Amino acid sequence: MNKTAVIDLFAGPGGLSEGFSSLKNSSGNYVFENIGSFEKDPHAHKTLTLRHYYHQLLRHQIPLDSYVRYVTRTSDEVLPYANAVEEELWLEAKSKAHLHVLGENETADNEARKDLKKILKDYDYSVLIGGPPCQAYSLVGRARNKGNQCYVPEEDHRHFLYKEYLKFLGELKPSLCVMENVEGILSAKVNGAEIFPQILKDLTQPFKALGKKRGPSYVICSLVTDASFSKDDDFNLINPRDYLVRSEQYGIPQTRHRVILLGIREDLYHQGKHSQLIKAEEVTVKHAISDLPKVRSGVSRQSTENNEWSNLIKSLCLKIRDATTTNQIKRKTLDALYRKIKPLPQSVPNDTKNSIRYRFNELMDWYAQNNLGIVLNHGSRGHMQADLERYLYLSTSAFENGITPKPSEWPSYLEPEHKNWDSGKFHDRFKVQVWGKPSGTITSHISKDGHHYIHPDPSQCRSFTAREAARIQTFPDNYFFEGPRTEQLHQIGNAVPALLANKIAATCHQLIKE
Repeated sequence: MNKTAVIDLFAGPGGLSEGFSSLKNSSGNYVFENIGSFEKDPHAHKTLTLRHYYHQLLRHQIPLDSYVRYVTRTSDEVLPYANAVEEELWLEAKSKAHLHVLGENETADNEARKDLKKILKDYDYSVLIGGPPCQAYSLVGRARNKGNQCYVPEEDHRHFLYKEYLKFLGELKPSLCVMENVEGILSAKVNGAEIFPQILKDLTQPFKALGKKRGPSYVICSLVTDASFSKDDDFNLINPRDYLVRSEQYGIPQTRHRVILLGIREDLYHQGKHSQLIKAEEVTVKHAISDLPKVRSGVSRQSTENNEWSNLIKSLCLKIRDATTTNQIKRKTLDALYRKIKPLPQSVPNDTKNSIRYRFNELMDWYAQNNLGIVLNHGSRGHMQADLERYLYLSTSAFENGITPKPSEWPSYLEPEHKNWDSGKFHDRFKVQVWGKPSGTITSHISKDGHHYIHPDPSQCRSFTAREAARIQTFPDNYFFEGPRTEQLHQIGNAVPALLANKIAATCHQLIKE
């Protein structure tokens, strides 16, 4: 069987590489081997290292007991390995997960490329994957920068981090490459010129990023249409939106729209033969998270017992009922909710037995792979009482009507004391992710507050937990995120949906399989 290496740049917690590392062929053998992940965030790097170790255990057919013991630990003294063989695998995992800031030290980058080049000699094929940081391209980021009079796009190094990706591509000459970025990259400009045409052109001849005169060229293909772009093509003859992948069309439970480019080295490219993602039935929030254990919100700056919390939420429910004069929520709905509110735990300990009955479909099979029988990273954060009241009103209304009420429809006493509240700029600041639709895009902002990710069950009155966000991002249930809850959420928001990555990996496999 052909050996195929994967290298992941700007890896985050490993969503993209998880899809590749998990792919098996028809014989049940793993197709890709991740030989190196590069990430600058210490918490994400720790998550990556542990995931490398997890895959090492699977590939060596070693029981996951040490992994389970580590992710359910109550002491920092617990090690992820239990014997000499597992320790060797742990050290190998650490050697593959690099805490590394690409573009900060050219000497270190060159050394990394040199080491990878030696390793690649033992492989028949290789794939370079990664998503250069996107803050400079995102529509939100650009709007924020526009309001900063001191901001100069040409001086923002984040516009050019894709060139660090190009250097690895030009030096390592992989068989294939996959690069992911936000939809905003299609319209981002530097010096008045759109940057996407330049990125496409650079990817076709990455050796030029190294200042070399020659090297292999790539054809940049769409994963969802027949579109392709080579070094001799005219950019004006293509539709840039052909490269936009709408995740909800491919079995992912969120409306995440991302530009994903598949590069095929010219010697492997056959005109019009590249594989595409296969569309799948739409998956809703209910499909993705409704079977997880119920947990309640916390209350900021105070400790509440489960009974105290339920009494607080019941009192807020009555307050909303008495203050709601519109027909947005029927009185009987609030009365039914009042009876439904019961004491709940704020979090589920990582060693809690998993009583989930997985339904047999593609998504649930993916969540349940190598099921550990426990629930990980499933604890809620604390919210201010005023926000809890808003969450309760909005989730109850969304439960009844299927949509989040507009600010103009709120009872006046729930409106935040913000001078620009009526400006329309906060129209989408509070949003319930309703049961019957795919979730909105999970972004790193989920780590700052939960206003855009309100749970659709009013009786839990809270925002998404890390596990629920991970479900929406299609991470398997055995995926453990290191660090405090805020850092877990930040990692998850920055990731590529793991199941989508697995489908991308399958298209790549079609191009190089025997």
